[in-house]
This record gives sequence, C-alpha cells and structure tokens, in this order.
Amino acid sequence: MPHYCVNENSLPVSGHHEVHDVASAEGCLPGLEHRRSLGWHPDCTSAVAAARRYFAVVRGCFECARDCHPT
Repeated sequence: MPHYCVNENSLPVSGHHEVHDVASAEGCLPGLEHRRSLGWHPDCTSAVAAARRYFAVVRGCFECARDCHPT
C-alpha cells in the first residue's frame, strides 16, 4: 500500500493542491516543509479524498498519481 502526501502550496494557475505517491515520485515531490502526510492508502482516489479534508481543490500529480489527474 503506497504512502501519499499532498503539497500544501497550491499550483499557481489552477489553484489545485497535488497529491503525490511518495515512493513513486521522482523529482515531482514538494520540499519537506511543504508536504502534508496523508498516510497509507490503497490507491490515489482514497488519498485525494483524504487530502480534501484539508484543501477543497485537490488532484493527483500527473507524474506519480496519474489515475487521479484529470485530463
């Protein structure tokens, strides 16, 4: 089961907070000071739901949580 985090900084244009699979993220993780741990989840859908407890506008990272990134 993967461990996920959410970037506490929103993306400048869209305002989304991105959810990342910590183990799969290469080069796309925010700095430690900007990560909020979401814990272990069976998939990115569950992790995005958990991130919505903190932020209203959330999506998966295109690089490491693509199944939850809208196209």
